[in-house]
Amino acid sequence: MKTDFFRLPIIVLCTALTVGACGILGSSTTEVRLTNGSNVSFDQVSYFTENGLQQYVDLGPGESSPYLTVTLAYGIVTAEVIVAADTARLQVIDHVGDSPLDGGRYSYVLDLNGVPGDFQLEQSLRREVR
Repeated sequence: MKTDFFRLPIIVLCTALTVGACGILGSSTTEVRLTNGSNVSFDQVSYFTENGLQQYVDLGPGESSPYLTVTLAYGIVTAEVIVAADTARLQVIDHVGDSPLDGGRYSYVLDLNGVPGDFQLEQSLRREVR
C-alpha cells in the first residue's frame, strides 16, 4: 500500500508535465513576411506559402510586407519580383532534405542583383526578434 501512496503523486506530476510541455511546444506559431533588401522599389512582389499566393505592390527598399501566420514554412520560398518591365523569379523545386522552420518570426529578404533587363533574384532568411 505504501508504494501506491507514492506512485499516485508521481503519475499526476508526470501527466501534468507532459500535458504542459505539449501545450507549450504546440502553441509556438510561425510567421513569415517578405522584405525588400534591394535598393530599388518592387512594383509587385509575390511568394507562395501553404496559404496560397501572397501578392504585394509598391514594396520600397527596406520595407516589409505584413507577417503571415503559417503552420509550415521552410528556409527558402518561391518568390517573384516585378520592377518596371523586368520579372525575376526564384523557383523552389521541392523541400527534400530541408527542415521546417521552428516557431518564430522570419523575413524572407529578397535582393536584386545585376542590371535592369538582367536582374537576378537572391533570397536570405532572417529570424526576427519578437
